[in-house]
Amino acid sequence: MGLSRDPLAEAVVARCRKGRLEPPTPGRIAHLVGSALSAFEERFCATTVGRLSAATRSRLDNLIAEDADASEDSAGGGGTFFTELKADPGALGLDSLLAEVNWVQRVRALELPPELFGLCRLVAVWRARASKDYPSDLRAAAGPVRYTLLATLCHMRETEITDSLVELFIQRAEDQHAGGEEGRGRVRQGEEAGPRQ
Repeated sequence: MGLSRDPLAEAVVARCRKGRLEPPTPGRIAHLVGSALSAFEERFCATTVGRLSAATRSRLDNLIAEDADASEDSAGGGGTFFTELKADPGALGLDSLLAEVNWVQRVRALELPPELFGLCRLVAVWRARASKDYPSDLRAAAGPVRYTLLATLCHMRETEITDSLVELFIQRAEDQHAGGEEGRGRVRQGEEAGPRQ
């Protein structure tokens, strides 16, 4: 799921050749790579779940339970927080600022550990999968996989929203500063152009 199999298969062949070994058949290489990826993803999920408190796991479960309740109660009109997290946020602007701040607060209320994933490149891959999965798929997924998918989605969205908010604030500050500089520049020019007494 997370890593591409072709480069890994090529690496197996290259390693065998470097060690002057006869590479396995392509079918055997595919089996080896598949087994290695499965073991790696199991460890990744187990490590992720091991870093989540029971309360955080419960809150993550509530995200998709809330979605199930909403889909039973309505005919698709309203969106749940989980549905909003999966959606493309679009460009951040002053009109969406309060909604974005609210999202960050709600994600932080899940209490994901700050260093849950570090710099792991798999996070984006798992987040993409979580964005495509239906809540029913996530509810049916095994616990470690479900929590990893939900945690990566929430973690990435919090990071994206926070980064967008920081960029918006910097842009607004630069706009204010530029407006102030232009105004001060006009005042200085007027003073210099005016008669001296």
